[in-house]
Amino acid sequence: MATYYVSQNPGKVGDDGADGSLNAPWATLDYAQAQLSAGDILYVAPGNYRETVIWDVSGDASNHIKMIGDPDLEQFGAATADYVSGVVRQTFANENEFAQEPASGVALQDLASREFIEIHNMYFDGSTNSEINNTTYQGTGIDQSNSRYQNFVFNCMFQELYRGVYQVYSVENCVFAFIQYNGIFGNERVVNNIFHCIGGFGGAVNAATLVYQNIVIGCYYGIYNNERAYNNTI
Repeated sequence: MATYYVSQNPGKVGDDGADGSLNAPWATLDYAQAQLSAGDILYVAPGNYRETVIWDVSGDASNHIKMIGDPDLEQFGAATADYVSGVVRQTFANENEFAQEPASGVALQDLASREFIEIHNMYFDGSTNSEINNTTYQGTGIDQSNSRYQNFVFNCMFQELYRGVYQVYSVENCVFAFIQYNGIFGNERVVNNIFHCIGGFGGAVNAATLVYQNIVIGCYYGIYNNERAYNNTI
C-alpha cells in the first residue's frame, strides 16, 4: 500500500517519467492509475486533466484503490508552495476550452471490468463553452461495463455530458447538472445526490436498485424504473 500524486496544476505540472512521489508527481491520470495496486491512494492536484482514462488495475475487497481529488491541497503538505488551489477537473475540452465531441460511448473514466476502485472529489466536465439550449452533449462521466463490479463514486460533480454515471455500483453525495440523457443509469446504490438535468431526454435516475435521499430539480424525467426508491425529493 502506497501513496502517490499526480498534477496538472498551474504551479507545478507533473511528469509521467517521475516516480509519482509528493515532490515528483506524475502528469496524467491514465498513466498514474496503471501504476497502482490494491490499497494504494492517488491524490490529484487541482488543474485541468484533458484526457480520458481506461482503468487497467483493480483493488480488492479489503484494500480499495482510491483516486482522490484534493482541491484544497490538504494532502500536498510542504509542497503546497508550488501549487494553486482550485477545482480538480477532468474534461473533454481542449486547452482553448473548445469542447471536442468524443465518439459515442466514450467516457472520461472507463472502469471497464475493474473492481474495488473509489473516485472522490473530482469535477467531470463535458462541454463548458457551449450554449445550454443549442447543443447535444456527448460522452459519459464515469462508465462501467456492469454494476456488479463494486466501484464507488463520492463527492463528485458531473456537468454538460450525455450521461453522468453508467452502471457504477455506488454513487453518493454527487451533483449532476445539465445532463442530456441520464444523470445515473443502472447503478446499485444512488444515495444523497443532487440532480439538475435538462433536455428532452433528461432524466435523473433510471434502472437503479436502491435510490435514497436524492434531490431532483427541473428534470424531464425524475426517478423512474428503479427497484427501490424512497425519501427522495422531486
